[in-house]
Amino acid sequence: MIRAIIFDIGGVLIEDPKEKMYDFFSDQLHVDREKFSQANLALEPMHQKGELSETEYWEKMKQSLSYTKTIDSSLWLEAFLSTNTEFNPRIMQVVKRLKKHGIATALLSNTEQPIADFLRKEYGHEFVFCIFSCEQHAVKPDRKIYLDAIEMMHIHPEEAIMIDDKEENIQAAEQIGVKGILFTPKTNLVAELKKYDTPLIF
Repeated sequence: MIRAIIFDIGGVLIEDPKEKMYDFFSDQLHVDREKFSQANLALEPMHQKGELSETEYWEKMKQSLSYTKTIDSSLWLEAFLSTNTEFNPRIMQVVKRLKKHGIATALLSNTEQPIADFLRKEYGHEFVFCIFSCEQHAVKPDRKIYLDAIEMMHIHPEEAIMIDDKEENIQAAEQIGVKGILFTPKTNLVAELKKYDTPLIF
């Protein structure tokens, strides 16, 4: 029996914001976009695991870019807010119906603390659990973050479905027993959920 549905954010509930955030940083800092992107690849895992605060992230980024100007410590959130941060209304209807029928809903996302704080404030009331990499000190597809999520929700892995747009994240969830739905823009989420033990809800 399915007791919980776990939702990724970027690529599922919203468009993946990363590329637009890179555009924002390039414009705001007047640096080459590709150079910023490459520098971020080295820092992103530590930032998303909560091993670097935003201030520490920007100090290391400045060193990498040989950037000497002051960077506002809230720039990461500003970049995120420059993208479309409104959760997909059709999926949110599904979330509400799941909750109404007693199925726990959760967010599980690789994200940085400023965005995690914003998402919890804006959408925490819509989801029973908000699980973020920066607070669990692990990023998908590391099995630790899935095991943490299962433990937090007090369920068995086979009682959960993970919805994510990245195949490697779905495969990692399935390896511990969680069922997976690989999400694309063409995915009929209701139809996919009906394949499991949730048909009476819809």
